[in-house]
Amino acid sequence: MISWAESIATLVVNNVVQESLDSIVNNPSHVLFLHPSDNPNNILVSELMNGENYVHWRKAMEVALIAKNKLSFVLGGCTRPLPLSPLASQWDRCDKMVISWLLNAVIKDIGQSILFSSTARDAWLQLARRFGEVDSTKLFRVQRDLCLISQNNMSVADYFTQIKKLWDDYNSLITILHCNCGGERASLVAAHKLIRHQQLLQFLVGLNEDYKIARGSILMMKPLPDIDQVYNMTL
Repeated sequence: MISWAESIATLVVNNVVQESLDSIVNNPSHVLFLHPSDNPNNILVSELMNGENYVHWRKAMEVALIAKNKLSFVLGGCTRPLPLSPLASQWDRCDKMVISWLLNAVIKDIGQSILFSSTARDAWLQLARRFGEVDSTKLFRVQRDLCLISQNNMSVADYFTQIKKLWDDYNSLITILHCNCGGERASLVAAHKLIRHQQLLQFLVGLNEDYKIARGSILMMKPLPDIDQVYNMTL
């Protein structure tokens, strides 16, 4: 038989736990917080993932999940509390909310393939394994487009947008080694500098002959400006 003192102690503990839970789930900066506007029907990205646009979709989805403070659910940083934890049910709510957002961000056929994922992390990894693997065909297509692109009938703004998109695609398909020794080695810095230099030259090469004088003036500058400065100069 539970004594009066034990009943009071249990009540006090329950109240403390509930207050602690409320302070967490009602804190907008906490990862387990859900805003009243958050619902399973939210569509976080403007373009649904169809398998061909995985790289850009993943980046857009990461940005959206950061804004929602839920990126850690798909990256594995926020793991489920122990089953007896008062936060376990709230974690389940948040995780299922993220799964709903993923389902709404992909086309129907792909959504059906991840519908029964146990966690948002599991669904995210399934998509990465299926569509994130780099193959030679994708790399060839991007490299070919980079070799063929030029301004032609496009405005400078449209031309720059198109070539910048191809650069981003190419960079997402290749791996550039990074140094973890506390500072980048001189060779790594030189490699990144060479890539930026090549992008600058490619942009200038693709410009129409109307920009011949501007192109010559830019190439005479020492040191060469970065690509964003060159873009503004050509405008």
